[in-house]
Amino acid sequence: MNIKHEIKDRVLIISIEGELISPQALDTDKHIIALIEKEKKERVIIDLTKVDFIDSTGLGILVTIRLYCKKNKILFATVGVNEKIKRTFTVTEMTSFLNIHDTIDKLL
Repeated sequence: MNIKHEIKDRVLIISIEGELISPQALDTDKHIIALIEKEKKERVIIDLTKVDFIDSTGLGILVTIRLYCKKNKILFATVGVNEKIKRTFTVTEMTSFLNIHDTIDKLL
């Protein structure tokens, strides 16, 4: 798994590549939250375009990041969710909570 970030205007875009699964994803939430704290932007977008698979650990990481953003009044969204991951979000009723959008362009 690989994590990259970039800043466009007042938006922190965090791109994840690979599988968001245990044990590779352990501490990913802490890493991303530290990045959010460092950059101090008012909006965070998690780009999942290059994520092939997500398990319960990965879902928990996204929930933790979403809750952190909500607590700190940071707007949060996810983009680039493939059909397999979208089904996981739907079954777990996380679709609206994770604020899923098709592309980053619509959010900038």
